[in-house]
Amino acid sequence: MKDIDNGEISKAIISYQELENDLDIPTPPEEFLRLLSNFEFSQQQDILEVRYKILKFDTIMQ
Repeated sequence: MKDIDNGEISKAIISYQELENDLDIPTPPEEFLRLLSNFEFSQQQDILEVRYKILKFDTIMQ
């Protein structure tokens, strides 16, 4: 942060630790896996990562 009056710069360390969320994410349905087979491997991994993030966000999402 910079003090606009005297130009002094202050720094603060803000620690952040991502909480482990040990939710049991259900395996993808067969139909979903069939749809994924139409994509390249890297795209499949990206899609599965997004799915995981959505499902681990809250148990109600599952």
